[in-house]
Amino acid sequence: MTLTVATVPSDIGKTRSVGEGEQREFTMKDAKTLVRQAFQQARVSGKPDWYRMTVAVMKNRLLNLTKREFDESQFGTNSIAEFLVLCEDILFLDTTVVPPMVELRESELRNNAEWNENLVHAAGRVRGDFWQAVIDYSSGTQYVWDANENQVVAGGTELDGPIVPSIDSTMLRDWRSEFFDEVREGSGVTVEQETRTKGWVQMFLPTSSLPSHMISSWNRFLRDKVHEWLLIWFNESGLDPPSDLFAISPPAPRRQRQRGAEEGQALRRFVLRVVGEMTERELQQLTLPARAVLRVTRTRYS
Repeated sequence: MTLTVATVPSDIGKTRSVGEGEQREFTMKDAKTLVRQAFQQARVSGKPDWYRMTVAVMKNRLLNLTKREFDESQFGTNSIAEFLVLCEDILFLDTTVVPPMVELRESELRNNAEWNENLVHAAGRVRGDFWQAVIDYSSGTQYVWDANENQVVAGGTELDGPIVPSIDSTMLRDWRSEFFDEVREGSGVTVEQETRTKGWVQMFLPTSSLPSHMISSWNRFLRDKVHEWLLIWFNESGLDPPSDLFAISPPAPRRQRQRGAEEGQALRRFVLRVVGEMTERELQQLTLPARAVLRVTRTRYS
């Protein structure tokens, strides 16, 4: 199997001299890729509301992903919250809550369905940073394996470590065709289902276009292909794969995670409506969780 490294624009992650040292510069395209990867890390960790996190947590994830080289001032902003406003095409910044939160937009989930929806499946999952490095061929971002830090870094160069090879649209189409051939050879597939699957291959439709009972099979097929792709690359590069490249214990099903988050948001809105209708006497009798009060106090005086 031939591994193809995705091309990357020459201005991605360039370094410039700053005093006696160097600082890596990120384009806005780089920054949005890092934001997406921060959400991916939360997803892989099994958080039920992985698509929603505090602004402070987002900042920490961006620093960890870039070896603490990310600096929002590169984009002419004075704070991480101001920087995140520049990313509002992919996320929503909620400053009405304490602490402020960011949430991945539904449109972003739909646009990135290929690598986002297929990350988790019944039998296990490929580690999120490697998954994105392989599948994220369309952004032009180059991903580097940092074995010392045990992480894949977006926007790196060969000087930072081995480049993790991305697939391309041709390879993904070939995998889909191979899956289609397996489906046709199976039993119990109707003519209508075969036609839908063929259209999914030829027109490069989203996974949701497949017959519903085939989606989980495609998820497993794609997972195994990505896992095999990575193992071949590690072997040909003379590198040892990390022990957690493939995880057996998956997080909760996506539908369950979404339902839990939706119920939490609905409860928050309901409580706010109730508080808005309370009298002064009722407010004086209101009992608040100590941990919630502590979080607000820390945010106010930090």
